[in-house]
Amino acid sequence: MNQISISTYIHKLKNEKGISFRQLSIDSKISYGNIMDIKNDRIAFPTDSILTKLSKYLNQSKADILFEILKDDVDEDYSLTSLYYLAELGANNYTIVINPNVPDPFRNKIMTFDGYAYKKRSGNTFTVVDSWSHIKKEHWKMFKKQYSLALSRDS
Repeated sequence: MNQISISTYIHKLKNEKGISFRQLSIDSKISYGNIMDIKNDRIAFPTDSILTKLSKYLNQSKADILFEILKDDVDEDYSLTSLYYLAELGANNYTIVINPNVPDPFRNKIMTFDGYAYKKRSGNTFTVVDSWSHIKKEHWKMFKKQYSLALSRDS
């Protein structure tokens, strides 16, 4: 599972604005202690309060900010549509997990999904977001093993 970090986002924001962490704290109304905790990776995932303050400061939706935070921490093959969906759920108080390994009950192997989201208040039900890019890679790996072909665009 990827570690989701707001630290990368806060550093990028500070550099884009050309301000200090103290000034970022004042402008965004996020306590300086929280900014320092984020900077030093003691806060890895933004709380709803931090997201709300960033949203007001940047005049963006919480989902858009969360999407930017998550996008910094996933690999390039990640489905951005799935990621934005997870960001929307995260902005609506769901707990989200990126790149979990979900066991495949049919083959006793691991299936890779982009992520899943759940709400503790609504029991253990969760939404799994599958990635076409992961499925496609797995399919070609299996096909390659089975037929031992050199795959080209035409194959």
